[in-house]
Amino acid sequence: MAQLELIDVEGETGVLLPDEVLSRLGVTTGGELFLAETPAGYLLSSVKPAPEGKDSLVP
Repeated sequence: MAQLELIDVEGETGVLLPDEVLSRLGVTTGGELFLAETPAGYLLSSVKPAPEGKDSLVP
C-alpha cells in the first residue's frame, strides 16, 4: 500500500504519486490515469475503463 499526499496546485487539489507507483502503473509524468468507481471502492488504472454496463477494461 502507498500513502498519497494531497497538495494545492493553483487552487485545485493534486495528488503526489511515488515513483514506484508510477512505474507499476506503467506511466510517466504527463501520462494519463483513469479513476473508476467500483462496488469495492475506486480503481486507479492506466487503462481506460469500459463504458458503463461492461465488465472489463478496454485499451
